[in-house]
Amino acid sequence: MIAGTATTVSRGGKADAAQLGQLREQGVLTDEEFHAEEARILAS
Repeated sequence: MIAGTATTVSRGGKADAAQLGQLREQGVLTDEEFHAEEARILAS
């Protein structure tokens, strides 16, 4: 994970997924990080 990108928000799955998508589009998260966080959100 890139330093300073541990952006975890507890607003609910849809809000988290939207934020993850934005971070990936901005290049903050790699595809691998995006998919790992997406799986974590969907599992909770």
